[in-house]
Amino acid sequence: MPADIPKPLRTCAGCREVTAQTDLVRLVVMDGKLILDSDRRLPGRGAYLHPRSECGQIAIQRRAFNRSFRRNLAEAELPAGWNSLINPSSPTPNGA
Repeated sequence: MPADIPKPLRTCAGCREVTAQTDLVRLVVMDGKLILDSDRRLPGRGAYLHPRSECGQIAIQRRAFNRSFRRNLAEAELPAGWNSLINPSSPTPNGA
């Protein structure tokens, strides 16, 4: 594949940095639950985030998920451990 083909760009919902789509993770809401779209193929609106917990926290504070998904998504609706969806290598809270 030629190297001069531009990569698709997306904006991180947290820090608002525009970067290559391959550097971000995509989250979608299906059946009212936030899930990771690792193949970037699930239907519906998605939100892109850097795989860092800071970007996820900023997105919540800015209510970026509400805009991205065009619905009110309260922090209480986020699944327990949702940060591990975007950053699976992050340590668990108890250090295990």
